[in-house]
Amino acid sequence: MTGLWKRLSWTGRLSLVGILVLVGVALAAPRLVPHDPMETDPLRRLAKPTGWWVEVPAPPSEELSGPGAQPTPVVPDGLATPAGEAPDLSSGLSPGLSPGLSSGLSPGPSRPATVWRPGFWLGCDQYGQDVFSRLVYGTRLSLGIGFSARLFALAIGLTVGLLAGYFGGWADWLLMRLVDIFLAFPSLLLAIAISMVLGNGLLTVILAIGVVGWAETARIVRSQAMELRSAEFVQAAQTMGASHTRIILTHILPNCLPLIIVIFAMGMATAILAEASLSFLGLGADPALPTWGGMVAAGKDYLWVYPTLAIYPGCCIALVVILFNVLGDELRDVLDPGRKGSW
Repeated sequence: MTGLWKRLSWTGRLSLVGILVLVGVALAAPRLVPHDPMETDPLRRLAKPTGWWVEVPAPPSEELSGPGAQPTPVVPDGLATPAGEAPDLSSGLSPGLSPGLSSGLSPGPSRPATVWRPGFWLGCDQYGQDVFSRLVYGTRLSLGIGFSARLFALAIGLTVGLLAGYFGGWADWLLMRLVDIFLAFPSLLLAIAISMVLGNGLLTVILAIGVVGWAETARIVRSQAMELRSAEFVQAAQTMGASHTRIILTHILPNCLPLIIVIFAMGMATAILAEASLSFLGLGADPALPTWGGMVAAGKDYLWVYPTLAIYPGCCIALVVILFNVLGDELRDVLDPGRKGSW
């Protein structure tokens, strides 16, 4: 890992650090957000950004605690009076205490008039939801959906590519015709069709993006497996009687690992962009969830009134896509099998 860091250029290191920061933000999202991203308040509709802290009216449930708080007197059973009449507290107490009773009980505030709360640093949307909190939680959703979709696509594409490249013959022809069928459809249109059939939901988005992304992975892995199956160490393993499964898992798959890393890194950008596109069209996750694509779709109706509602999530999408594309290009150069050195 140290050798990989040293061989990366400054752009590759910057993109890697940026991705690690985004991963940290996604994991620590509940601790970073100042407000509940799902909380709505019509009084905060399209509110402008505020300071770090704002003074708001105190909720009725917040009682004052401290020297200023006044206890509620306990009325003995014998002093109970009809409703609407004030009890005579002095009659039930000793004569020494009754003269000072009125001076010892003074009315005081039961709660503060205002309290300090974290502000709305990027303003609020049309539902009064905090934009900053939704952007932070959108990082978790976008990276989580992209990672899961790419993992699903990589599992299918890697299996098909290894089998087709290693065995060849009719298995290669049959599997590659299946790949050609999936590649014949535009990926976004196929993802839209799958989402329309299965309905909205996180699992639907992951399935749709994974189904349209495995074919390209299978074709790339197949070419690498076909090159490796004629290598001397593979032929030596076959001569020694190693099974096909052992050869694929212990000889061909490890040598495909650099290529797999590059495919996964560059595919993350495509998956995140596809998720944002589906959410923008209303075919992604639940519209109430804070996804970047859904925030752009909701903010497009307020471009002239409040343009930042769409600009902020759009910039987040562009930033993540650029970071993964730059990192993928750098890894492709560094992990080139023709280069020497440890990666």
